[in-house]
Amino acid sequence: MGLGIRQILTLIGSLGLFLYGVKLVSESVQRVSSEKLSSLLTGMASSKIKALFAGIFITVLIQSSAATTVMVVSFVNAGMLSLTESISMIMGANIGTAFNVWLISLLGFKLEISVWSLAMIGVALPILFSKNRMRKFWAELILGFALLFLGLQFLRDYLPQVSAYPQFATQLHHYCSLGIGSYIIFFTFGGIIAMILQSSIAIIFLTIIACSSGWIGYDIAATMILGESLGSSLIASWAARGANTTAKRAALFHLIFNVFSIAWVVPLFNVLLQLVAKMSIFLSIGDPFQGGVAVMVALPLFATLFKLVSALLLIGFVSSISMSLTRRIPQWNTEESFNLQHIKIGLLSSPEASLFQAKKEILVFSEKVKVMLSKVVKLYKETDEKKIEKLVGKIEKSEEFCDRLEVEIANYLTKIGENRLSPLNARRLRAMYKYIDELESIGDSCMSLCKSIVRKKDQKIAFPDQVDNNLSIMFALVGEAVTIMDLNLRNEGEANLFMAQQKEEEINNFRDILKQEHLSNLETGVYNYQAGVIYNEIVSECEKLADFAINITEARKNIESL
Repeated sequence: MGLGIRQILTLIGSLGLFLYGVKLVSESVQRVSSEKLSSLLTGMASSKIKALFAGIFITVLIQSSAATTVMVVSFVNAGMLSLTESISMIMGANIGTAFNVWLISLLGFKLEISVWSLAMIGVALPILFSKNRMRKFWAELILGFALLFLGLQFLRDYLPQVSAYPQFATQLHHYCSLGIGSYIIFFTFGGIIAMILQSSIAIIFLTIIACSSGWIGYDIAATMILGESLGSSLIASWAARGANTTAKRAALFHLIFNVFSIAWVVPLFNVLLQLVAKMSIFLSIGDPFQGGVAVMVALPLFATLFKLVSALLLIGFVSSISMSLTRRIPQWNTEESFNLQHIKIGLLSSPEASLFQAKKEILVFSEKVKVMLSKVVKLYKETDEKKIEKLVGKIEKSEEFCDRLEVEIANYLTKIGENRLSPLNARRLRAMYKYIDELESIGDSCMSLCKSIVRKKDQKIAFPDQVDNNLSIMFALVGEAVTIMDLNLRNEGEANLFMAQQKEEEINNFRDILKQEHLSNLETGVYNYQAGVIYNEIVSECEKLADFAINITEARKNIESL
């Protein structure tokens, strides 16, 4: 007799409640502490041991080693962490999973905290309707823990004992009695389930509950935990598939760490199982080989031992591993084609990290328009036709790059905006929309200047030396304005609005002088009307470009003033 439809759906619902609780806790902790997570990670990354503990702490805090690993890979991708720092943190994240199992096992299985779940929901529910975002985040955190423990309790209550289904038990016993074949089957099954659920905690608890209910033996459960480790590392590798080179190296190490852990455990598997069993008996908990409550301690202890030992074996070789990964995945130069350098793996684990990644891409955008302007200035002075053609091609390609970059960053910012953000992050998001809009306008202005200069050259128009000198001065002033804009974007401190305004005023005053001279030049015949049109276009476009530059500094300054 098999499980009925109602029982299957009840178990799936209980699992869903548990998974949603874990997800809600993870996301809520990140929202509550979004302003602290990056500084915490980077602040604790000064040494291998500190980075290891940082990985453990963050994993315990957000209740997910996969989320921690993806976060670390994301921060590496955004340039917030180095590869060496990330390696120690990833090892810590793996150990943190075992600590999470201990934490929830003690609270959920031993202390029966689930009896307080409804009370926790009662406390959280009214606060969810608060207009204060931070209160809502705290309410969701409480609600997440309540649902997590309710789901855990339901899984325990509704997963029947194996004795109630003798026919199914006989079939399952057959698969568990194939020796090494059984280990391979359940190792693979554990990895697949971990990849599907994308929660190492969930699969470990499912394994513990199934083992304590008699569905699988202690050794089979331990095999599934090994498979779960490999499955979780494949999740991180998948997350980094479109990331930059350094992030791919970090994800590869996560896979290497888990493969290494499994490699040394496999030949010592039975020895380790016996060691854990003896420790469990010594502590008067019971023999896990006999099933029952003893496995609720023995399996977390097994997970802790093999991950902790793996980290201790590798911690001394972090620098060597980093160098080896650098050789294994070399840096490729993709400068000639469109290629996002930082926004490559989707939204990160926290809004702050996602915005930081967007900011890094915006800095790439800023550098691109700065170089584009320098090419325009070079084009104006160039006389060789082949070099002129080559420069025009580069400027056109840069303009296409800028257009696409604006769209990609805007799409990414839109995804960030779909989440609930803290007031500060909401202001940063609005400012970033302004940045990319103005940067794209600078790119358009550079393209307009390029077209005017090309028309000047095609029509064989030659300005007098004084006019050429005036335009050179204007180009220099605009270049300085763009440089100030770029520095203000990169500066983590206070934006220098005064310097930007001073340069803007200088450009406006010089434009007024040139406009007046332009009318005089037309009257006195210094150049003809057609040449004057092109001259006026260049002066006006330069002044407009400078306006876009100061708009970015003002948007940057507005974040500080709010």
